Amino acid sequence: MKKILVSSNCQTGGLAAVLKYIFPGDQILPFAAPDIKDFTRVAQLHSELEDADAWITTNTYDFLVKDSTQIILTPRITFFGFHPDITYARRNPNRSKTLFHYNSKIALWAYKRGLTVNDAALLYTKNIYQSLGYFDFWDNSVDYLKKRFLHEAGMSQSDFLGFYLSVKRGGNFMHTINHPMPLALIELGRIIARKLDDSIDIVNRPISIPDTLIQTIWPIYPEIAEQLGVAGSYIWKINGISIHGVHDFLTYTFNDYKDQKINPAYLEPEPTLPDFFNEVLESYIKS
Repeated sequence: MKKILVSSNCQTGGLAAVLKYIFPGDQILPFAAPDIKDFTRVAQLHSELEDADAWITTNTYDFLVKDSTQIILTPRITFFGFHPDITYARRNPNRSKTLFHYNSKIALWAYKRGLTVNDAALLYTKNIYQSLGYFDFWDNSVDYLKKRFLHEAGMSQSDFLGFYLSVKRGGNFMHTINHPMPLALIELGRIIARKLDDSIDIVNRPISIPDTLIQTIWPIYPEIAEQLGVAGSYIWKINGISIHGVHDFLTYTFNDYKDQKINPAYLEPEPTLPDFFNEVLESYIKS
């Protein structure tokens, strides 16, 4: 029985489940990648690696791993094409993130501008999405994902194409910009499994894993979904709570900002939005 350690971000549990499905006789140990400053967790990880046969990881932490341990780098799946309105944001001068890490760029802008919920809701339209470039995110998202496969993980062009073409056929494969659906984790797990043992036949083997990231789902806005040929909605799921409609989402978001006592002057998207973003929304407010 081999001991295989899996260290990643939110993908850890899903990837471990896929590998357990493929290698039921081995010990598959999920160990979420620790913060490098968390010395206790880093030491625990190092201890687990002492008798590991293989380590699937997004970060080697410059550990000295025994020569017999197989190390397979895996990319962190990040894809903006379905959710171009998502952004991270700072909420105070200390640059700490908002408590719910995902923010709507439009909602954030409207809150900083002092708009009411009713006025902000008018900004969620096809014309505005088009003016903001939301319909043009796909190709750049594919390029970014490809770089993660090839440069972050050192995988091959065929690895990336096999992954991308498989998940693309399935339609939407992301809950958020960095929370993959089971489909994506299964396809990534297949690639990793072949690197662990190239003798196994897993190309057509059906694989099923639970969706452990379903507590938070950002919708594909219908106008964007129409461009992509997938199903869309304005139904958010935030920490297990379903929110239906733009108006209710904005009410929830603005109240959440107020509950966090966020001064609009300190609320800043990260990364910073391009200059034209403000110009586009200002022009619609004035018209």
